[in-house]
Amino acid sequence: MITVKNAWIKQGYSGDDHWNGTVDGFAGRQFRSVAEALATIYRASVADGSNATNSPIGITATFADGTTKKF
Repeated sequence: MITVKNAWIKQGYSGDDHWNGTVDGFAGRQFRSVAEALATIYRASVADGSNATNSPIGITATFADGTTKKF
């Protein structure tokens, strides 16, 4: 299990990472894996129309052992 600490839409055409209301709502949610979290958040951002460039999603995740890693 992982817990998402924060999420964002990675660099688009502007070269900047983008915090976004659609992906901010995933902070604190738990997922079985990093891949599941990234896929779920990406689908939600594209469906909402806020990820028009189809840029990848970035997350900071906390693992069951307490370690934190940025993806």
